[in-house]
Amino acid sequence: IYSGFISTALGATYTYPFGNLDQVNLSGLVTLSTLPVASIVGWTIPFLCADSEGNWSYRNHTQSQIQQIGIDAVTTKLTKLMKNATLAAQINAATDSTTAQSIIWAY
Repeated sequence: IYSGFISTALGATYTYPFGNLDQVNLSGLVTLSTLPVASIVGWTIPFLCADSEGNWSYRNHTQSQIQQIGIDAVTTKLTKLMKNATLAAQINAATDSTTAQSIIWAY
């Protein structure tokens, strides 16, 4: 989860950070984007992301783009949480250490 996620909300593939503070900040921006001020023509909000070459920068996002980033973040997080739950169940069901050690997170 903390490794981040990708989104194409800006029209190309960007990587977004997703540490604890990043998640809080993104939640706040998504909430802000639902308020009337975000409906003003030309409204944008900067949010940190990296382009395909790994260049991190605050890039402006429109109301719909920041909302899509929020959707992509939650989708990625839930996918990883469900994968973790599946692997935990497999480990708990393992009857020996060899079987448990063969269970690998492959995302």
